[in-house]
Amino acid sequence: MSFGRDLVGLVHGTNKILPVLKKTTGCCCAYLTENLEAENEIISFTIREKQSYALQYEESGLF
Repeated sequence: MSFGRDLVGLVHGTNKILPVLKKTTGCCCAYLTENLEAENEIISFTIREKQSYALQYEESGLF
């Protein structure tokens, strides 16, 4: 895969995933990165206001 196509895929994923993450309870920050070992996989890293919000998100199975 070319860098250009990879970048387009990451941008598309970002436009699709970030709005959903922003709507989850207590989400302060969200970062997305491409998994270099698994093609077409995006990894999300979020920071929550409280540990209970993080646990709630994790248990939801949303992503």
